[in-house]
Amino acid sequence: MKAPQFASLALMGSWLADATEAACPLRVLLVDSDRTSLAFVEDLLDRAPSRYNLSWTDDPEDALAVLRYADVPICLVDAKLPGAIDILRRARRSGYRGVSLMLSEQDDATADLAAMHAGAHAFLLKDELNPLQLERSIRYALSLQRRMVALQEMARRDPLTGNSR
Repeated sequence: MKAPQFASLALMGSWLADATEAACPLRVLLVDSDRTSLAFVEDLLDRAPSRYNLSWTDDPEDALAVLRYADVPICLVDAKLPGAIDILRRARRSGYRGVSLMLSEQDDATADLAAMHAGAHAFLLKDELNPLQLERSIRYALSLQRRMVALQEMARRDPLTGNSR
């Protein structure tokens, strides 16, 4: 599937809105070096009320290549993966406009704050995670991202004429 290209942030916001309400599965990228985590996340998403299409990589560069083209609206990154925070930062700098959630086995306030500053929409503890909580976190993050995209588009548009600045 070719990654969608967006002419404006408004189109991106529209696409994110459609993705959360569509009957088709939402695409999720898991970036994690542990195959046990892959099975865990796969099980959570399979038991969630919505449908998801999970992809996985353990290579940060592969993940960034996928995220660079907004191929997936949802990215889950394992906190213990070497360079996890850097993946979040580089994804944002490269234009990724989807949502990023950091998954962790430890309740680490320092890692939590670092993830937030790097662009994560949530820091979730794996041992407290269940299908409904993961889905709720994804839904809230997508909703927040839609609003952010809409605000960015409004900031670029002249309120009187509607023309881009």
